[in-house]
Amino acid sequence: MTDYTETPSAWAMTNGMAWRAGLDLRAAVLEGWLRRNELAEIVDRCQSGGCRQACLQWFGVANPAATPPNFCAIGAEIAALAPET
Repeated sequence: MTDYTETPSAWAMTNGMAWRAGLDLRAAVLEGWLRRNELAEIVDRCQSGGCRQACLQWFGVANPAATPPNFCAIGAEIAALAPET
């Protein structure tokens, strides 16, 4: 498992996907409802998911849906952690 501080690109993608879904990952860790090692595992799955290019294109869309796209390697986890709207 990779420490998410060592993978800035994957961290940025993970954090960006979470932000679009209304989830503040830093606050989740600070508030204690998401452990740091759980976040590191999510970032690691993002990095090894093989969908980086598709995610970059998705982020380039002016108004993407708040829910992570189907191709996102961590989409299910982000959707499960995101606040209900």
